[in-house]
Amino acid sequence: MRVTVRSTRFAARVPYSGFVMDAGKDHGKPRIDVGSLEVGRRYRVDRKDQMLRRSFRFTGTLTAIECPQAGAEPAGPGWLTFEVKPRFGRPTLQRVDVATVLALLPV
Repeated sequence: MRVTVRSTRFAARVPYSGFVMDAGKDHGKPRIDVGSLEVGRRYRVDRKDQMLRRSFRFTGTLTAIECPQAGAEPAGPGWLTFEVKPRFGRPTLQRVDVATVLALLPV
């Protein structure tokens, strides 16, 4: 089942608890449920670049989940690393900050 998760200023209308993205108690910006992510599985990632004010989408294989140092704010994972194989050329590694992820769906 594929579900697109979008944060809105209204109360959440979809229960997110069974999906990769979780809206949390305040139903604000969706957070990533790290327990549901599997290294080696393919995901479609939508992320927002704040400097360019643009959203990007790619599909890649999750290779690593990097957590920040102990005692650092905010708690939880800091970076996700994906191996992206373009149609032409070599595979590349794409590092994504968790705070910029809009949607993360298994393929």
